[in-house]
Amino acid sequence: MVRYLQHQHQAKGQELSPGDKVVFYETATGKPHLRDGSKELVRLKPGRQAVIGIAEVSGPLRSATIGQNVRGYADGTQRNWLGSAMWRAH
Repeated sequence: MVRYLQHQHQAKGQELSPGDKVVFYETATGKPHLRDGSKELVRLKPGRQAVIGIAEVSGPLRSATIGQNVRGYADGTQRNWLGSAMWRAH
């Protein structure tokens, strides 16, 4: 399982080590974003506002592999999905 980490959380991601336990929380809303390479708006489904997964870190933080790391949003902002880590689901 791979989950992506935003650039502003990189320092915390660097502190993760194999064997550490992590939880994944799904927020209620997410900003609509622009589909890569187009002006098409992608709206997200409402989130569950809950912990949706528990995992164990199985490898170091590494560069994201989702193609374009910087995602543009409908409100004109951008977020850099800089890195990812490998996780083992629990």
